[in-house]
Amino acid sequence: MTETVLSRYRYWEEPRLLEAENYRPLPDADDREVWEAVDAEAAAMWREAAEALAEYAWPALPASLYAAYHREGDLMAYLHPYWERRSVLGTLVVAECLEGRGRYMDAIMNGLVCICEETTWVVPHHNPSVGRGSVECLPASVDHKVELASGETAALLALAVYLLRRRLLETGGGRLVERVAEEVRVRVIDPYISRDDYWWMGFTEAKQLNNWNPWCNSNVLLALLLLEPAPAARSQGVERIVRSLDAYVRRFPADGCCQEGPMYWGGSGGMLARCLELLGGGLTDGRELADGARSADGGGSTVGRGSADGGDLTVGGSSADGGGVTGEGAGGHGVFDDPLIRSIGQYFYKVHVHDGYFVNFADGDAVLAISGSAYTYGRHIGDERLVRLGAAAPLCKPELHNWFSLYQHVRDLLDEKVKKRLAASAPYVRDAWMPDSGVFAVREHEGRPDGLFLAAKGGHNGEPHNHNDVGSFVVYADGQPVLIDIGTELYTSKTFSPQRYELWYLQSAYHNLPTIRGWMQQDGDRFRAQDVRATLGEACAELEMELANAYPEEAGITSWRRTLRLSREEASTRGSVGGFVTIVDKFDLREPTEEVAYSLITPWKPEAGDDGSFRLAYSDRRHVLVRYEAPSLRFRCEEMVLADERLRRNWGDRLYRVLLEETSTVRAGSRSLLMAIDANSHP
Repeated sequence: MTETVLSRYRYWEEPRLLEAENYRPLPDADDREVWEAVDAEAAAMWREAAEALAEYAWPALPASLYAAYHREGDLMAYLHPYWERRSVLGTLVVAECLEGRGRYMDAIMNGLVCICEETTWVVPHHNPSVGRGSVECLPASVDHKVELASGETAALLALAVYLLRRRLLETGGGRLVERVAEEVRVRVIDPYISRDDYWWMGFTEAKQLNNWNPWCNSNVLLALLLLEPAPAARSQGVERIVRSLDAYVRRFPADGCCQEGPMYWGGSGGMLARCLELLGGGLTDGRELADGARSADGGGSTVGRGSADGGDLTVGGSSADGGGVTGEGAGGHGVFDDPLIRSIGQYFYKVHVHDGYFVNFADGDAVLAISGSAYTYGRHIGDERLVRLGAAAPLCKPELHNWFSLYQHVRDLLDEKVKKRLAASAPYVRDAWMPDSGVFAVREHEGRPDGLFLAAKGGHNGEPHNHNDVGSFVVYADGQPVLIDIGTELYTSKTFSPQRYELWYLQSAYHNLPTIRGWMQQDGDRFRAQDVRATLGEACAELEMELANAYPEEAGITSWRRTLRLSREEASTRGSVGGFVTIVDKFDLREPTEEVAYSLITPWKPEAGDDGSFRLAYSDRRHVLVRYEAPSLRFRCEEMVLADERLRRNWGDRLYRVLLEETSTVRAGSRSLLMAIDANSHP
């Protein structure tokens, strides 16, 4: 891996960069042949969403909502109307492109002006002027900063003007188009070009970079290429973006693992792929990727050996190496052939469980709408597994109170017809091991969701969006959650503050981990797994690690060796059918104690047996039997009623924490759990 994965292609050289007026990342609304060929069902979904918004009254953004973050830590009070404005505008733009009759142009004009007149595009939790320690709680008109929300706003407005330029000139005149371009330039493009000290750019000594880097860079890049007319400024901006992306790629683990979790993959790996796509499409000597997107019947970029109608995509072997199609890279320049760029894409299907369920270590949801960038990324790197995962996902419906990526929604819409034609199913990779990050995910069967699925992590407690969860694991049965990672609540001012680890769901006691003498794991990268080893075989897959250093000295641990194993051979002698999962903890403490408790988190109410077992019914007719070492351990269960909207979206209105507690004083020993689908349950 060189230090200049992207820079070696020198995208910024002025003779190679297309002029703004010739840059066509997507078909605009005047390309009626494309827009009228869009998948009928998908088009109807967008038209129906827009129909309800035709007379939309744009919500106010009162100063008190901005101040609420500083005063009470309430972030969503401001974000909901902020997001709603952008989602409504984007939905109306898509509908106008589909219809082409001008019906929504006045509402679009109102939305553009409404957003241009906002005091700032910087959201309160990203605004240092109203952050911790500041006496200020309101934004100022000079609060121009490149962050996730301001960048998304710039890209939305730039792309809206690009898609509807002729219609906007007819509706609002040249002043409207000039106003949008000026606001984007002053608020986002100029601050980006004039500064190199944003932490996420990677030009400082920051040890870690996260999704902010490709996410911010992709939005600035799109706005820059669409709106900046001066060749020198375009070149300067593109060079800075490319060098910033190189800094991100250099810091990425070689195994391609998104340590922030799969919820953030769309903003990290997916946005990196978008940057490469936009860059390749902006070159005069490259094959313009937009040509692939320009045909709604063909969909996607025509990259790799698979034709644009989805043919010639063959399934590779059982390992998670991608197999199948070989990619040619963006614009023919081969950056997508780089091994790390490929691994970053392949991560996404390695942590897919079934339908919308993903392995959700760190902040993030267990249930995700699969990013449309999975399909396009898969096409670019020629990986049929990633193509299949993206193609199998249902088209994402626009949400009012969430991020709205107009670029991705349009790409997904134009790709929908070919994705349906593929009739793809998710790849369900059997074995995945990412050694640099310590993430392990295995299932009973290749290519099928039925049976048991086990995922676990080593790593350390200083990762991006970290939870104190070294050695934790999740178990699914027939694609349904059994033992889980809770995830995170809606973000507040406390989420990213020095008091972060006071939040209960970040603590190791609320992961599938032991608590020793009342001590939980601690945060920081020195609290880590050691001697982590994985073995992947036909009969079983196993992960082993030492957890002693994930806990503070006060826990008194000499050694805590955890082994997690998925056995694919039947265990009928144990009253189960199919494979089984075992978790074995072998420990050695400095002093005897009876204060050892093993936490297990589940969305199903446990049914305790009298023989050292309990059942978790994950459907009306199916359950997992969990056996533990009684009488050495006693069973206790706590019901956790969930009030947070985000947790309820993932798990319903309650969770359960099983506590298996030592019944006598111990200093050294071994404890094991065995989990299998019960032979007495029926499909």
